[in-house]
Amino acid sequence: MSTRLGPLAVATSLACVLLTACEPASGRIEGIANRGAPIVEQPDPATMRIAPADLPDGVTGLMLGVTPHLTDAVARLRPTAALLSKRVGVPVALHQSRGYGGLIEDLLAGRVDVALVSPFSYVLARERAPALRLLASATLHGATSYSAFVMVRAGDPARSLEQLRGRRLAFVDQRSGSGYLFPYAALLDHGIDPESAFAEVVYAGSHDAAIRLLQDREVDAACIASGTLEHSIGDDDRPGEPGELRILFKAGRIPFDVVAARPGLPAVVAERLGRAFHTIHTASPEGRRVLGTTDGMTGWIPGDDRRYDGIRSVLRRVREHGGAAP
Repeated sequence: MSTRLGPLAVATSLACVLLTACEPASGRIEGIANRGAPIVEQPDPATMRIAPADLPDGVTGLMLGVTPHLTDAVARLRPTAALLSKRVGVPVALHQSRGYGGLIEDLLAGRVDVALVSPFSYVLARERAPALRLLASATLHGATSYSAFVMVRAGDPARSLEQLRGRRLAFVDQRSGSGYLFPYAALLDHGIDPESAFAEVVYAGSHDAAIRLLQDREVDAACIASGTLEHSIGDDDRPGEPGELRILFKAGRIPFDVVAARPGLPAVVAERLGRAFHTIHTASPEGRRVLGTTDGMTGWIPGDDRRYDGIRSVLRRVREHGGAAP
């Protein structure tokens, strides 16, 4: 069931519209330039409008859930949501769930209609609900994938994963690909059992929180996504220098976050949201303005479920070992 807009939505998010569909209207992807944007043919504005009759009876707006990978994700997406609201004409409130698992639950239960979810969360959600629709994949700095890093402080003596044995390690969340799944599998590949090799394993809840634990010497290593490193170091609240930390190990590359629609979302709504969604990219001045708050996001491309098969393979490896992956 679609979520009705109410006082909580108004208080916690901007009334705005967002996201997504399976294919751009006539959209041919021409390519992605280095640090550039996906170039998609622009649809007729009339094909992006959602009429009241397109929504379920009694529903006047939709709810968009955002991934909790950064603590300020809602604030960073507000300009994008506002522009999409203008183009689509149906209000969608931004909502940040508690944790990766909470976002999946909200999406599958219909508490949010569309969600920007981590790639690992998407894979887990599709296991439970095959009818979940993949609508789009994000691009950052013109790239379609990012790295999973195991970080240490710059002065740490460790030069290999093996040298982390008996020390303290921070994961992000058991439903995070870069903050848990890929580093966990990398440790296994190096003969290190994450369940017993460390003096302490903590779950920070977000990538920037994991970095802060490392900076504050509460852990000796942290598993994070490459794209969050610059954002999390040297901000106004906690001054720091990028040189404070060092990449110890690169655990693999992962496709960026996906936009997914809940099972049962009317197809016409998804299609029209998608047409609007693909018009926002850094090839246009307006796109550069609204995406300027998103730490390098350059737009979205149509989703392809096959791109996430690599995550499924790593997930099988971790599950076979008995890891905590859901």
